[in-house]
Amino acid sequence: MLRVYLGLLLVVTLGMIGVAGVFFDDGLLDRAGGSGDTDRPACEGYDADPDREIRCLRTALQDSDARIDALEAQADEAGRLRAALEDSEARIRTLEGEAEETDRLRAELESSLERIEDLEAQLVETVRQQGQEQWEAPAPTDDMPREPVADRPADRGTDEPGDLAPLPHDAPADLRQVADLAMGGNAEAQHDLASEYAMGTRVSQNFERAAYWYGLSADGGIMNARYNLGVLTERGLGVERDSEAAFAMFLEAANVGHPDAENAVGLGYMRGVGTERDLQKAATWFEAAYCNGNARGAYHLGRLFEGGLGGPPDLYRAARWYRAAAEAGDAQAVEALELLGAPIDGTVADCA
Repeated sequence: MLRVYLGLLLVVTLGMIGVAGVFFDDGLLDRAGGSGDTDRPACEGYDADPDREIRCLRTALQDSDARIDALEAQADEAGRLRAALEDSEARIRTLEGEAEETDRLRAELESSLERIEDLEAQLVETVRQQGQEQWEAPAPTDDMPREPVADRPADRGTDEPGDLAPLPHDAPADLRQVADLAMGGNAEAQHDLASEYAMGTRVSQNFERAAYWYGLSADGGIMNARYNLGVLTERGLGVERDSEAAFAMFLEAANVGHPDAENAVGLGYMRGVGTERDLQKAATWFEAAYCNGNARGAYHLGRLFEGGLGGPPDLYRAARWYRAAAEAGDAQAVEALELLGAPIDGTVADCA
């Protein structure tokens, strides 16, 4: 009976060994002391002590179960880490996109601020030069009104800035003559009176009246008045802000060789303000502005070449234009050369 029992036990044991060989790798059987490799012994003492053999195999199965549990846990952890990694990569892509958008908006803001600074500086410089080269009004004749404009009863009680030119009672005689001539239709006097209102040094600053008188002067053929009216229109000073209308005014003055207007047209094409963006046209107008005496044209040409004008950045040409602007007294051009690491002394761009 015992032999029958042992025989049955042997069959069961061999079956279990077969199953273990199918479902578990050699490493698991190794830990039980056995392997499918005939060069390595199985659990020892099988014939002599079947109970020991059974215990050995049971231990091997327990080790296999523990190993399987560990591998399953590792697989779960790997899946969790993979999902976390995918989430991190998606977040990184989102942040990169937000960073690119932020950089774009920052660049547009800086460009707009530079545009505002350029226009303000141009307006102040233009009016300052006009003050230094003050237009000498001719002595009044019999057909010109002699009384001060501000003292005329017809000037009081009106709301239209074009219908009056109020002056302080202690205004100098030359300013009164300019106002009288402006009211009489003299385009140059209208330009000078507009500049007085724009600057606000000898009269109260009033951009509405400045815009009105610049408009009359521009209609009379004074291109500097057309340019100055464009500056006010670009900023919305005294008139409704309108970038397209301002660009049209700049272009009109630029077409007759006004250097500040040429630079303003270049800025419009470079930034796409008031017109479509066109860097090649911008470069053409900047060069014209510089060659007509506006150093900012050379500075902006340097920026175009540094950023890449129709191709990769050209730092050599950028430095040449920055030097041209620096020699003309442009402080930003000097800073740009320092940022490039280029010497201030060197080859300078020439007009074509």
